[in-house]
Amino acid sequence: VEDGTRYSAWMRGLTLAMPMVLVLNSCESTDPTDWRTPIESPFAKTPIEELHERAELNDYFAMVHL
Repeated sequence: VEDGTRYSAWMRGLTLAMPMVLVLNSCESTDPTDWRTPIESPFAKTPIEELHERAELNDYFAMVHL
């Protein structure tokens, strides 16, 4: 077996497994400390709701800070 064949089989397996990992990772969690929920920071000067509204208006500064 050539090295290229082994590598392509490995890449094929990775390519098939990656979408499954991404789907499972993006599913909603029942955990209340889910990483997707915004957490108010004592150091933040701008409310996250305002940053989200500005990001929807294509404000690039707000998009970077979200």
